[in-house]
Amino acid sequence: MAIGISLSQKIFDLSTLGKFINSWAVTSQGSGLVVFPEFGCAASFLPPTDLSTVPSMEYKRQKTSTRRLVFDASKISMLKTRSASTSVS
Repeated sequence: MAIGISLSQKIFDLSTLGKFINSWAVTSQGSGLVVFPEFGCAASFLPPTDLSTVPSMEYKRQKTSTRRLVFDASKISMLKTRSASTSVS
């Protein structure tokens, strides 16, 4: 199984994305362990700032597109069989 993720850096940074994916993976494995990631710890590495001096951010509404690719189970099985064979070049 493969999962693709497309996201905006306005919402996620690399640390947050890594914690989210690791938490999602642990939860999806059905281990019964509930993971509560702590997303706020990265802010503790930055010096405190006075937020009253930061200008407000406005997000422009942009036209976006999304694609979804759906494959038949029989075609995926065929590709798995072909990739496991010794004649794959």
